[in-house]
Amino acid sequence: MFIKTPRTGLVGFVGSVTLDVFAALQGVLSLGSKHDCSFDLQLGGGAVNAARQAQRLLPHAALFAFVGSDDLSEVVAQKIRHQFPNHVIVPALDETRISVLFDGTCFTTRPALSVTQLPTESLAMLSTCEVVVFAPATPADSQFLLEAMKSLPDDSHVILQLSTSQLKDRDSAVKLMGAADTVVMNEGEACAFAGRSSPMAAMQTVYQACRGDLIVTSTTGVRAIIDAEEISQPAFRVDDVELTVGAGDVFVGTFAAGLALGRSAKRCLSIALGAAALHVMGASCPTELDDIVDEITAANGTAKPVRPDAGHLEISTARRGGIANSVTARR
Repeated sequence: MFIKTPRTGLVGFVGSVTLDVFAALQGVLSLGSKHDCSFDLQLGGGAVNAARQAQRLLPHAALFAFVGSDDLSEVVAQKIRHQFPNHVIVPALDETRISVLFDGTCFTTRPALSVTQLPTESLAMLSTCEVVVFAPATPADSQFLLEAMKSLPDDSHVILQLSTSQLKDRDSAVKLMGAADTVVMNEGEACAFAGRSSPMAAMQTVYQACRGDLIVTSTTGVRAIIDAEEISQPAFRVDDVELTVGAGDVFVGTFAAGLALGRSAKRCLSIALGAAALHVMGASCPTELDDIVDEITAANGTAKPVRPDAGHLEISTARRGGIANSVTARR
């Protein structure tokens, strides 16, 4: 059910939903034998993880969930209705995406979308969101996502996450980055996309393809180019690592929530790093956005410095022909 709310402060998260199957073995694994184990079914996927984080911080966060059209889809739909009061369920996959997680290994399916465009009613609902986050997808979904992005109002702030497979399809990736206001990727993805070993040089190359801002995350923190200004934020120290999977989604969910709550992008970067650090620690995240940095600082002390060989990024804005911050350029 989609809850109509004031546009200001509403964040929408768009992406395929995964049914995560967590398997816990009882005893020692012996190949070729039958074993007793327990299973736990949870919702997963980038959009779900980011929306779950934003929902802790915002009165209004909406999940636009792409689900399968098979027998498992109702299981997924029931969990969405239970966990996300504000949601839109779109049957857009031939089969439910499933991931099996066992002993630190993930086995997953990545079905492409089976629809060519977002239903008119769903697009109208998405257009009411002030901030819209598009989660990682498959290369086959790129045209679908591009059309959805172009159909949003000019004043919507579009945040784009791209999967490794999407970035390998360079032409489609460039088109998507050219339609987003903020692009988020990790350091390894930036280097692979740019074909450069130096993270600083890779960031410059990626930035040339972006219409708006760029955020590159790493284990040492984030480097970003916001309004053509270079910004560096060191990561918070984490002494005891409990969980690294999903930290990027927590970062994006927190960053989007911060923008919707009127915080500056620079402030949002620091808060999002704090939330990601708490996630990695396995600690609970405060429900008040501005308490997050205090929480992680109290837990583990100060932020650690950016690596000494990070260097300086020379920023060129010429690549966008004077439309560096023009939202209408999305069209």
